Amino acid sequence: MRNQMKNQNMKSMPPQLYKAVATNNIDLLRQLSTDRDLEISLFVQRIPRGDTLLHIAASLGYDQHVQEILSTSANTSSSNVLLIRETNNDRETALHLALKNRHKGIARMLFEKDPKVTHYVNREGKSPLYMAVEAGYMEIFKAMMEDQDGNNPDDLMKQKVVHVCIDGKNGGILDILLLKKWISAVTSVDERGKNSLSYAALVGYTEGVRRILIEFGEYSYVADENGFFPIHMASSKGHIDIIRVSAALSRFKRAEQ
Repeated sequence: MRNQMKNQNMKSMPPQLYKAVATNNIDLLRQLSTDRDLEISLFVQRIPRGDTLLHIAASLGYDQHVQEILSTSANTSSSNVLLIRETNNDRETALHLALKNRHKGIARMLFEKDPKVTHYVNREGKSPLYMAVEAGYMEIFKAMMEDQDGNNPDDLMKQKVVHVCIDGKNGGILDILLLKKWISAVTSVDERGKNSLSYAALVGYTEGVRRILIEFGEYSYVADENGFFPIHMASSKGHIDIIRVSAALSRFKRAEQ
């Protein structure tokens, strides 16, 4: 319903306004922002794919433009927090686009302005939390995890976050997740019946297997829907180091008992 209302109210962005941002011309943007004939609306005026000025500036990595747009919106009846939450036709916020295009400074700035946008999910099923892991931005991800403000991702998103962390072989982020005790994310199975330990073994992430086994060693004995254990996953791909680590930690766990 919100997107339908947005599309009904949407107006084409004046070409000179788009040009000011697209060509990184901050002076022209400031000049146009005071031009009353343009009747600038940061919310309503968009390009065909639904991007606002903030979307465009964030996707291109123009931090001065982002700051100027947020400053302008803060001086109007609409707050810049609401502007940060605006989505385009792909349900992406400016924060999504900053992370997608690897503009770390802008992503951090937008997150700090409005942490709640962390869990907005786009059409691809990705939240900014997920995309911060995908980009390998550990400090941004850590800040997002520390500022949940009662808004926690659901179990499916948690699992996606753990898996993309494993794909990127990002031990620092994995440690944060394990410290947060995301048990459901680590132990639940995906659509192929594999838990995170099996997935790490399959892709050859030796250090990830070691870290997960230390926290959740009992899941080395959980088979997937085909009856395969994590060690079978490693063996099928020839990941000898993972087999050795799994065997060594299993012996250590048994010695502790």
